[in-house]
Amino acid sequence: MTMRSITISLIIARTLLLALCFLAGCAYPGPRTAGPDSVTFRDDLNLYTGKYQRRFLLHIPEGYTVSRPYPLVVVLHGAFSTAREMEKWSGWSRLADREGFIVIYPEGIGILGFLQHWNAGHCCGKAVEDNWNDVAFIEAAIDGTCRQYAVDKRRIYMIGFSNGGMMTYRFAAERSSLLAAAASVSGAIDSRVSQDQPVWRMQTPERPVPFLIMHGDSDKTIPYEGGKPIDRESTREYRSVSDAAGFWITANKSVAGPVRKDAFGGMMTEASWTDSNGGNEVRVCRIFTIGHEWPGETFTRALPEDHPLKDLDAAGIIWRFFRQYPKE
Repeated sequence: MTMRSITISLIIARTLLLALCFLAGCAYPGPRTAGPDSVTFRDDLNLYTGKYQRRFLLHIPEGYTVSRPYPLVVVLHGAFSTAREMEKWSGWSRLADREGFIVIYPEGIGILGFLQHWNAGHCCGKAVEDNWNDVAFIEAAIDGTCRQYAVDKRRIYMIGFSNGGMMTYRFAAERSSLLAAAASVSGAIDSRVSQDQPVWRMQTPERPVPFLIMHGDSDKTIPYEGGKPIDRESTREYRSVSDAAGFWITANKSVAGPVRKDAFGGMMTEASWTDSNGGNEVRVCRIFTIGHEWPGETFTRALPEDHPLKDLDAAGIIWRFFRQYPKE
């Protein structure tokens, strides 16, 4: 049998399997029951944005069982990255196995699996120009996962990096009823393409969303203090981390604060605001000396053993923030 005939046979077999599964009333043939080993696989739920079929990676933790509900963490990659890359260097799947939660990694639209990005309203590129409805896609991916797996709907969280962080800001504002908490790493809340263009503004959330913002103070792509990128020629201007914090402080009515503390030998500062009941926290983590990169193993492994940031793990910090906040 030739390689071509083998490929055609596999396609036919997969098509028949999907058809049988559809007739049986299920969306796709993914794992649903208990298993001793963790697994990450690609899924699509037959979701489309216009002509584009949408996909995501789904990670089931070790020891998964349908007998109890699991938190769900939605992790969004940055522009021109992929879900697989985000899983690899963010550490969220490894953390899910230790802590016991499900992770999905939605993928933006790109070209042949590359250059994937999100329509965060103000960034980026073709996603904005063509007005891709990424909010609806991510919502559908969450809903499909909840229907197929044992998800605790009181504990659905979202985290995004860079353009994914921008998308997280937008999704949390437009679908605040879905999320128990959210976080953005190296993102920006709004921007404008050039000085002769208006600043794109997010809508006001319907309900509070506890929010953690993490950003390197040496970020030259999306500067901590806002403005134009420093590492490239660009007319785009981003709003600052302070502006992002202010948006969520207002939305959450987080009038108490800030409470400040240092971590990692003073290499990271935290400022927190809460509402009058001590909830709906907005926390800003400012990391010194780090640029536009994920604050985790890929960054820390190049540091000397005695460096204060050697044990920095953004996923762990964000998860500890998330698990404080089941949705009321």
